[in-house]
Amino acid sequence: MNKKENSQTAYLHNAHSFSSTSEVHDHGWVHAINRMIDQRYAFLNMRYENNGHLFRGMSSGFFDALLGNHFWTYSGDDSGNQFERELDILLLSQDFSDAFTIAKLWEQKSDACIIIFQSKIFNNALNEKKAAMMATAEPGVVFKYPFLSHPLTLEDIDYLIVSADFLSALEDRKKTSAVNEMSDSNFNKLTTVVAEIHAAGKIIVPERTKENSHRSGLEKVLMECLLERAIVGAKTIKTDIKPMRTI
Repeated sequence: MNKKENSQTAYLHNAHSFSSTSEVHDHGWVHAINRMIDQRYAFLNMRYENNGHLFRGMSSGFFDALLGNHFWTYSGDDSGNQFERELDILLLSQDFSDAFTIAKLWEQKSDACIIIFQSKIFNNALNEKKAAMMATAEPGVVFKYPFLSHPLTLEDIDYLIVSADFLSALEDRKKTSAVNEMSDSNFNKLTTVVAEIHAAGKIIVPERTKENSHRSGLEKVLMECLLERAIVGAKTIKTDIKPMRTI
C-alpha cells in the first residue's frame, strides 16, 4: 500500500524544478494553476471534509501580514518559500506538525506564527478553481501539496499561534528590531489589530515555561491547546474537481 504524505514540508524532498513558459493557456482555472497545468504538474481529485481545519506555518513575515491583512508568501530564504513564490501559490497542510516545523516557534521567533483556518475555505476555493491538490510521487510514497492561489486574511482565520516573544515585542519596541524600526503609525496600527484579534479570542500564546522551552515540549502543549478548542486536521475525500488540460 502506498504511503501518502500530506505536508507543507514535503516540497523539501520532492519539489519540481521551476521553468517559465512564454504563454499560459486557459484551462478554466486561475492563472497560477493554468501555468502549472501547462508545465504538466500532477493533481489529485481530492478535497477536505468541511468539519476540520488546515494549518499554515510562517517562519517570518507575521508583522507585515498583520499590517496588510495579507497572509501570503514571506521573505524567508528557505527552499519551500522560494518554491511557493515561483509558482505564486500558498502551501497548506492538514497536519499541525508540518506547520509547527515551518514556524519554529520553539525558537521564540517574534515574527513567526501558525495560521489555523477551516477546511471549507480550501473547498470553496477549489470549487471556484482557485485552489488544488498537487501531487508528486516516489516509490511507495505519494506527496500531496494542497494550496491556495490567493492570500488568506484575518477574516478567514480562526486562530493564530504566536510565541511569547511576539507580545513582548509589542510591549517593549526596543527589544525587537523589526518592531523598533516601524514608523509610529504602523506600530499603532499593529497594536490596534492585535488588540482586536486578541479580544476576538483568535490568538493562542503558549506560556513560557521550562517544559515548553524545547521543541517536543512546546508541541505537546500546543496540541493540548488544539484539543481544548476542538481543532482537528481535516480529512481528505474524493471529488470530481481536478485541474486538467483542455487543449
